[in-house]
Amino acid sequence: MIVTCPTSLLWLAASGALYLLKELYGTVGIPEAVYEEAVRRGPPWAKERIGRAEKEGWLRVWQCPLQSIPRVKHVENALGIGLGKAERCSVALALDVETALLLTDDQLVSVVARVLNLRVRGSAYVILRALKTGLIGPEEVVTFIERALDAGLPLPQHVVAGICVSALRAGTRGP
Repeated sequence: MIVTCPTSLLWLAASGALYLLKELYGTVGIPEAVYEEAVRRGPPWAKERIGRAEKEGWLRVWQCPLQSIPRVKHVENALGIGLGKAERCSVALALDVETALLLTDDQLVSVVARVLNLRVRGSAYVILRALKTGLIGPEEVVTFIERALDAGLPLPQHVVAGICVSALRAGTRGP
């Protein structure tokens, strides 16, 4: 199972690429705090898309594992970083289930998670992995980026550039 924090969950939902998590990883876990932030207080499209994934059963909402919160807070304090509740619970859940992967586009979450020896990737990784495994083609990559931009959820320019270069390379290889 992978765990995702709000940034990646919302970006993938906005772009229309949320289904790739199911295809690539099977089960995705999110803490209740992420569900609250992304679905209950998020935009209408998030409620519909993320809610559908939960109803289908491959996106599972978990309680925030309180026993792992002190470890996360200790790292936050040592680094002078203050994560939000949803982000902190995402890191704690990843620690608690000893997941192989935490998905986040938030740099501060990434730093805290790496100090705690978690493997961290972002939304771009999901798109590139789907491209490399043939789940999507170069055209879908561009469509996903455009949809996320239209929803007001851009990725950093260097990340978009890297995705586009990979998509172009994949498109020139042919069948």
